[in-house]
Parts: sequence; C-alpha cells; structure tokens
Amino acid sequence: MKYLIPVAALILAAQAAAQPAERAKAAALVQEAIALAKSGGKDALVKQINFGSGRFHVGPGRPLYLFIYDGTGKCQAHGADSVFIGTNRLGVKDPDGTPYIAQIAKLAQTGGKGWVDYKFINPADGKLAPKTSYVETFEGWAVCCGVYK
Repeated sequence: MKYLIPVAALILAAQAAAQPAERAKAAALVQEAIALAKSGGKDALVKQINFGSGRFHVGPGRPLYLFIYDGTGKCQAHGADSVFIGTNRLGVKDPDGTPYIAQIAKLAQTGGKGWVDYKFINPADGKLAPKTSYVETFEGWAVCCGVYK
C-alpha cells in the first residue's frame, strides 16, 4: 500500500511529459494537412481524412486524427466518425456545456489558430475524456487535430 502513491505519481508524471509531445504531433499533422491542401487541393485533403486508408484517418489504437469545420459549423471531414460529415454542428456542446464547435468555427471565420479545450469520446478506448484540439485555418476551413489528456 505504501507504494500506491509513488506509482500514481509516476503515472501522472509520465502523462504530463507525454502531453507536450502529443500536442506537437497534432500541430504537425495539421500543418502537414494544410500543405497537402495547398499542393493538391481541398478535395485531396478530404479524401485523406474521410477514408479508412487515408493518411489522416484514425487507425486502431491511434487517437490522432484530423477533422475540418467551416465557419458556419458544418463538418467538411472527420477522420474518426463519418456520421458528422456534412452536418452543421455549430450548436453542439460537450457534456460540460463548452460550445467547442462554435469556438472552432470562429477560428475558421477569423483566420485564427490555436487550441480549443473540451471533452469528447476517445476512439482508442471509447470513453469520454478531456481533449484539446489544435486548429489552423485554410481558405475558410478550420483544420483540426486533437490530443486526449
């Protein structure tokens, strides 16, 4: 029992150390996606996100995937759940009431970039988890990749 606290502290320390590395991976994927869109067009990017064999689609055991929203809150692409594609999700909030889609859409409207915090289902384990998503804009779209905390 006396080892329980040190082990828990080690686990928390390992998770905290992994977070910056995962955030860097998410930002790099977004930048890679934007580079693809610049060279091959938006349609090429959408294919690489929406299709199971695409570069930016979630794979088994991998929590990183890309998704895109426009400035109205319409989902243009989603690498983890195709049910969102083509739907307007502007009013969607997480269980805590965070209007994360509206925050992402606002970045698309303003050409901004940054991190948006909310809760979402982690595809790696199917559980609701805190998430932060890196967002950069490209031609009116918010290109996003999130990291589960």
